[in-house]
Amino acid sequence: MATESIHLEIEERTVIGKKVKALRRTGVTPMNLYGSGMTSAAIQADTRELQKVLAQAGRSRPLQISIQNGDQHTVFVRDINFHPVSGEILHVDLFRVDASSVVRVEVPVRLHGESLAVRNAGGLLVQNTLTVFLEAKPMDVPDFVYVDISVLETFEDSIRVSDLTTAEGIKVTSDPASIVATVNKPRVSTGQGSSDLEEIAPSSPEPQRISDDNDSEADSDDSE
Repeated sequence: MATESIHLEIEERTVIGKKVKALRRTGVTPMNLYGSGMTSAAIQADTRELQKVLAQAGRSRPLQISIQNGDQHTVFVRDINFHPVSGEILHVDLFRVDASSVVRVEVPVRLHGESLAVRNAGGLLVQNTLTVFLEAKPMDVPDFVYVDISVLETFEDSIRVSDLTTAEGIKVTSDPASIVATVNKPRVSTGQGSSDLEEIAPSSPEPQRISDDNDSEADSDDSE
């Protein structure tokens, strides 16, 4: 289940168009709020507070926003625009949802546990699926879908989306045949490459140094 709500205070925005550049310089990020049954609204938030909230929520966790006019909404982050060079947040879109309705959300997959194929056979754990799509009510959306890899006992074992388990009221809608995790066999080095090189490149004596009078003078100079 999702943890407690994340709150963000926002304000209605009157600055639009190219003037939002000046808004950003004051530490405020322009945003838009939209959703089913409502007119898109121009809003804004303190940039530092917004950065903290985005770090917590990402795109899969619902936010509770409060507008200065008293309105409150349950929203998801729909889009974030970044500056291509500085990485500064330029604009954020929030999508309002009905807290009692089912939404479709992409949620990260996190592996946990220990695989015998890795521990005992030296295999390499491979995570093939990083995220899955879920359908659930907004406040039931989990932060992660946890996958126990202890079932990967041999190199023939695999975990598919159809093997994932979730709490009641949460449905996984990604392709059930997709592989989530497997263990690959370790690579074995035969050492043939190095032996071939030794046969091709026979040893040769170190070149003898031929000295002359100038070298002797140089050696004498170096010793001073």
